[in-house]
Amino acid sequence: MSRPSTIKRLPPEIKTEIHRLLEHGTPIHEIHACLQQLGVSPPSKSAIGRYKQDFDQQMRRLRLSREMAATWAKSFQDEPEGNAAKLTTELLENLAMHVSRQALEDGQELKVKEIATLAGAVRDLSQARRSMVDTAEKIRAQTLKETGEKMEKIIQSQGLSIDVATAIREAMTKS
Repeated sequence: MSRPSTIKRLPPEIKTEIHRLLEHGTPIHEIHACLQQLGVSPPSKSAIGRYKQDFDQQMRRLRLSREMAATWAKSFQDEPEGNAAKLTTELLENLAMHVSRQALEDGQELKVKEIATLAGAVRDLSQARRSMVDTAEKIRAQTLKETGEKMEKIIQSQGLSIDVATAIREAMTKS
């Protein structure tokens, strides 16, 4: 297993400054100079470069996750009980596995609290999905009931036969 990055061993406030500089696209040599100005013994430029590559990759993943979340949010609005809800649950489960695997690869110990938090997130998302499905089914049932009542009034007012009314009702309730 490799040693932790020299940047990962820096104090949190210095790492925060490095992240800020990376987010603004600051070149490696300028980050190095900025750390010197802060009175920090800066890591090598190659260490900053490796850290920048990892940081950029994480930012790409974050942007992709946000784009996917926006797409799924639209899918949830269009069909709350559909495949998007199932896919999101699976994504969160995969994310939990990825975080666990990444922590182990980085030589970090997974704390029980972190595992419980990930498990809780998966459980909560699953419950939310079930709730959305239940809500959609209730809305569908209520709409069907209201439509049936309106149809009944129309049938009575138009003097249709009971057989026609029964056929219409059966056709409406079949899914």
